Amino acid sequence: MQGNSLNAELQEAFPELSERITTSAYVQARDKLSLPVFEDLLSHYNQSAPKKLFNGKYRLYAIDGSDFTTPWNPQSAFVVDTNKRNGAFIKPFCQIHANIMYDIASRQYMDCVLQPRNSWDERNAALKMISRLSKDNPFIIIMDRGYESFNLIETLNRTENCHYVLRARTNGIKEINYLPDEECDMEIAIPVTTSHTEYLNKRANGEPVYKINAPRRHIKETRSPKTRTQRWDFEDACTITFRVVKFLINDPDTGDDAWEILITNLSRFEFSIAQMKEIYHMRWGIETSFRDMKYSLGGMHFHSKKDEAVQMEIYAHLIMFNAVARNVIAAWEWEAAKAETAKQSEENAENSTIKKDVEKDTKYLYAIDFKMACLSTRSFFRLYRNEPITKLYEELLKYKQPIRQGRQDERNIKTKSAVAFGYRVA
Repeated sequence: MQGNSLNAELQEAFPELSERITTSAYVQARDKLSLPVFEDLLSHYNQSAPKKLFNGKYRLYAIDGSDFTTPWNPQSAFVVDTNKRNGAFIKPFCQIHANIMYDIASRQYMDCVLQPRNSWDERNAALKMISRLSKDNPFIIIMDRGYESFNLIETLNRTENCHYVLRARTNGIKEINYLPDEECDMEIAIPVTTSHTEYLNKRANGEPVYKINAPRRHIKETRSPKTRTQRWDFEDACTITFRVVKFLINDPDTGDDAWEILITNLSRFEFSIAQMKEIYHMRWGIETSFRDMKYSLGGMHFHSKKDEAVQMEIYAHLIMFNAVARNVIAAWEWEAAKAETAKQSEENAENSTIKKDVEKDTKYLYAIDFKMACLSTRSFFRLYRNEPITKLYEELLKYKQPIRQGRQDERNIKTKSAVAFGYRVA
């Protein structure tokens, strides 16, 4: 579905009046479904996705979260009831935080964990998605600031075929804070323990150790309100090792130089500092995918107030995004194959417009318009699904847009409200 009213959606899906159902019948039929159905659909659909590798070896994943403001429902489990925000009083609203794992090279959403916005836990959601991830091939997981924690790092260290790149805060882990303000690339080992006795003994002997206050291992019934607890899934004492890469970047907010820190277990012999910068920059692919999924595909528009129905719609948008993105990639590959065939054939090479189009020197690189790709994919599978799939590829390739490098627009970050049911487009 798109951003139309439910009646408009049903009319477009079922053009024949004799086949169309009422909105009431649709809602009753939808209520027979459950959220695990859509979770399984996403998982099974991804099993058929082509596996594109980074450097010919690694699957490349990004983990990040995005908020979905849903229609107001006072009985919802996703109500955010904050009286103040930035000093101003605001009304309660409903919002879901979607934690998503994204395959950057294949442009596919691999997994999702939905949480209430006012009680989100991105680290635990990341651990859950990592545990469900296939470990058959080597892979690299990229995460932004806020995910770094001893428990997550050690989990990634012990996961088979797992490599990671985490952006760290400059005022987080003490050992990182002590690094000099210069470009560096070094290994760090941090002894940690959850045992209060071992912590005191090591401190008395002058040995370095970091104390983790794990909720399930504390010995006191009550703690100071200032004590922060952390999740810890391993033995009482271990040493966490990782590589730290520090380099200078330009801060987009101030324009001044700033230090960037990445935590990783990738080998410095395989990935230099310059390559680490490139890998982390590729994480931006998940941010642009959120924009396409929300605004080009219509992921901001919901057609129910019920919690489970809203969550099913989010999963439906993820699945539809994967379908459109897969068709876009297939269209480029089909065009490239046609061009290669034209080059190899002397008869076609003399008169082929494809060859001329491929060989002409264009000023920009081009990308297929994702919004039109969404519209074309919907139309094809509703109206022309018995036609060859190449008909869809030809349609997609009609809508190319130039990629103009270096263009920058100031980010306007603000909460997006849900679109009320009575104010949908015709």
